[in-house]
Amino acid sequence: MRLTFLVLVVLLLPTLVALPADGSSSDYDGLLITAVMPVHSSEFVILTNTGDRTMDLGGLIVTDGEGTLWLPAGTILGPGDELVIASGEQTFLDMEGRSLLLIQDLERRGSFILADRGDWVHIIDGDEVLDTFVYGDVDRLLPGWEGPPFPRLGRCEMAVRNPGEDTDSRLDWSVCVPGRSSFPDTEHMAEVRGFVFPEEGYSDIMWALQSARNSIAISLYQMDNSSIMGLLADMARAGVEVSILLEGQPVGGFPEAVAARLMYMVEAGCDIHILRSTDGYKRYSYMHAKYAVIDGGRFIVTSENWRTSAFENNRGWGVVGYSDSLGRHLLELHGRDGDPSRHDVHCLSLYYSYLEPVPSVMHMPPPPQCTLTLLAPVTVNIGPETGTDWLQRPMYDAEDRIYSQQFYCQADWVHGESPLRWMRDAGERGVDSRILLDSTFMGDSQGRNTHVTGIFDSWPGCQGRLWEGGRSFTLQHNKGLIVDDQAVVSSFNWVDHSFRNNRELALTVRSSVVADMFAAAFLEDWCVDPIPPVAVLDWDDRRYRAGETVLLSANRSYDNVAVTHYLWDLNGDGDFELQGSHVLHVFEEGSWECRLRVVDAEGNYDEVHFLIEVDAKDGLGMGAYLPLAGLCLVLAALRARRMLSERREGLTP
Repeated sequence: MRLTFLVLVVLLLPTLVALPADGSSSDYDGLLITAVMPVHSSEFVILTNTGDRTMDLGGLIVTDGEGTLWLPAGTILGPGDELVIASGEQTFLDMEGRSLLLIQDLERRGSFILADRGDWVHIIDGDEVLDTFVYGDVDRLLPGWEGPPFPRLGRCEMAVRNPGEDTDSRLDWSVCVPGRSSFPDTEHMAEVRGFVFPEEGYSDIMWALQSARNSIAISLYQMDNSSIMGLLADMARAGVEVSILLEGQPVGGFPEAVAARLMYMVEAGCDIHILRSTDGYKRYSYMHAKYAVIDGGRFIVTSENWRTSAFENNRGWGVVGYSDSLGRHLLELHGRDGDPSRHDVHCLSLYYSYLEPVPSVMHMPPPPQCTLTLLAPVTVNIGPETGTDWLQRPMYDAEDRIYSQQFYCQADWVHGESPLRWMRDAGERGVDSRILLDSTFMGDSQGRNTHVTGIFDSWPGCQGRLWEGGRSFTLQHNKGLIVDDQAVVSSFNWVDHSFRNNRELALTVRSSVVADMFAAAFLEDWCVDPIPPVAVLDWDDRRYRAGETVLLSANRSYDNVAVTHYLWDLNGDGDFELQGSHVLHVFEEGSWECRLRVVDAEGNYDEVHFLIEVDAKDGLGMGAYLPLAGLCLVLAALRARRMLSERREGLTP
């Protein structure tokens, strides 16, 4: 059958290249193949009217060379409408705004089955090919298509035409999964407050959750913290509507011990679903976003999972805030992703019905140290539909700083278009451009972070560094970014897969206060040794006589590594006149405001301010002589000890 069709194409090729004399093709200007899913038991083709007038598709032919379908009379397609031609009703598509024709209900000839390895689809009007899509292992020229075919598609993947593209080539197309959303970037005014993990994450999240009166909606990659789980169970028992969506197939698996505690939450009244593949179908590789909406307006967005290990060991960032419009937006996202009618959404209590529920114990932490919020514009970026454009725009406009703190970064991003390239361009024009990546075996797997930071550090105006440890955390798991006065709290890891295939969420806060707060946290982590030394004076008496030589000592000052400099300002003019752990100085009569600064190798420092009172020569108290007297006593004791040692060795008569 396919051979017969090819012969027909060859015979008609001169006609297919030229338009019919009566110009009838204009009836179908803008009719395009816009999606094809060939590798599934319910394969489909989507035709879209991209024109500006209604079309009657009756009599048109859809063929793959082996099977031919005739569209029935009265198949009307208005401007922007889509027609799905499928082998079964289970297409995983949202059918709103789409009409469906089943292949078995159409007049047909041959077997219209798209081959997994490669095939093509034509729309034909009489003897004219209106549009063509070619994919996979096809090595022949076909009318309506230029160049090599589109790559082979995986199971439940569909080829989707890029908006506005029609070059009759593979450049018009990209890969997607049916059922994915198309949420645009949105901006809201919100009350916001930033916090950091591990120091503040647990308390800020717990206190935000316990404020709920009506509802809590949560979407997370992972959650295993006993206190949070216990609190949510208690809230559900108290009548709060608790809805939770979790990734059902995280890396390393879904522990049954966690599932058993989640089952206890279900018994308490929580509605919990998990995202898992069904027959190879899953809209997103991972549900990797990390957010919550409380009472419809209060929100939490974090870079970290709600796990005990994150609260104790991870460096990450978070934002809590309030906005009615932002809350509604996140609730819509949560509802769409966790819709039980979706084939990749599973009820946890059914999936783990064989487990016995295990209760969790809840412990409320002390209140957050900072509860001050400020009003700021906030942009929500949802992946994978947002791509990376939302990162590119602010980096192009950056004037002062770009600080990126990531768990890991894709190694080949040092080549071609990528956020690293945009940071490099910013560095070349004088922007302080830095990237800090994790150095553990998890983040720096196979040396990718070492590779990235090494190349990034070699670019003009750029600095790359691996986080070296020695902090209050053991894993730099952050996905944060500072661009001038914008702070990004995100779940996006800096790899293509995260931006293209995961459900992710980022919050960009335009506020110099919030940006400076996170920038200060970044710069502290950037330092190899962020811990400052402690300045300590060696004496208590600070009253002396004019003209007397005074010994000032700071030998008891200390640092976690080492104190490298001791600086003394002894006349209050703001300049340091003397250096050393102990110095000698002669003060004139009067009161002198003095300052000691001790510095470590990283430039961290501590200061102590002190007052020196100097009397006239005739107004001395015994205290004025104590420092020098003490020094003399020490020298005399050392001399006596040396003489005694010499006598014992017989070196003196």
